[in-house]
Amino acid sequence: MTRRSHHIRRQQATNIKPAIRLAEKRGAPLNRFVTINFSNLGCDEASVSTAFAKIRERFARWVRSGSTKTNQQAAAFVWVIENGGGHLAAHWLVHVPDARFADFQNRLRGWVCKATGTAAIEGTALDIKRAGTPLGAGKYMMKGIDPAYADFYGITHVPQGLVHGKRCGFSQSLGPASCRRERTYYTQIRADRRAATATADSATAAA
Repeated sequence: MTRRSHHIRRQQATNIKPAIRLAEKRGAPLNRFVTINFSNLGCDEASVSTAFAKIRERFARWVRSGSTKTNQQAAAFVWVIENGGGHLAAHWLVHVPDARFADFQNRLRGWVCKATGTAAIEGTALDIKRAGTPLGAGKYMMKGIDPAYADFYGITHVPQGLVHGKRCGFSQSLGPASCRRERTYYTQIRADRRAATATADSATAAA
């Protein structure tokens, strides 16, 4: 049976900011904010998760196609599916190299058409913006969090309806294990800052 949810779970929300920070740390900031409105593409609710997964898979292959033996690339993104305001849509915060952006734009339309069985994309079904502040965009994407945890994460909860399948996620390259290893969780960042301050204070006292 396909999972169904009405909220982003606490653990899902916990992993989003570290993933965004990790992309930035690696020099691959999540610089594009893509919205795919599946309601305007005629998709039924139960098929959206599968269709969007196919789009992400095609994107990952496209990223790898631009790799060389000396420059191995991996897809970097976070995403969420929402069902609010009468629209079932995916928000996708993704790294697209500027030099390949025009190609990405063109190919994305084809990926969406193939995944949804749509002949053409019209109107507001697809929107791509530059993400000037990825962490801000990520916070916006988390508005469908379980309201019990909204205050803890500093998020204003906005109901985002029923979603079939996985509701929120990130690319394999930005997963929790990588984030912990490269210390992009806030608790790790705070601990590192305290350690750096203590080291600096010790050096000053010894001078």
